[in-house]
Parts: sequence; structure tokens; C-alpha cells
Amino acid sequence: MTRHREAAVKDEHYNLVSGLYHMVQGAWTYSQYVKDSEEAGDEELAALFRDAHRQHVELAERAKALLKGRLV
Repeated sequence: MTRHREAAVKDEHYNLVSGLYHMVQGAWTYSQYVKDSEEAGDEELAALFRDAHRQHVELAERAKALLKGRLV
């Protein structure tokens, strides 16, 4: 069982799909933080979370492009 788990973790396709999931999840989470910060009137904090959201979206787009190229 341990051997199978190690193989799955080292599989680059699994890692790419898992990474993409976490990037998208992070983008969604940061969008919620932006909303909460704006509702609290904290524009400085909202700006920080907007930047984090943008970075996660950009990374997710890169990961999607990589995945698309590897599934053909």
C-alpha cells in the first residue's frame, strides 16, 4: 500500500491535476476574502486578497494549459 501511494504522489499528471484543483480552490477562497474585506470597509486588505486571487487564477490558467497539452 505504501508503495502505491508513493507512486501516485510522484505521478506528474496526478500532481498537475491536484495542483490545479488547489489553485482554483485558492482563487475561490481569496474571492470570498475580498468580499468580506470590502464589506468591512478595509480596502487595503481587499487589495491584498485581490492580488492573491489574481495570482491563483493566473497559475490555474497555466496549469490548465499544461494539462490540455498533456492529454492529447
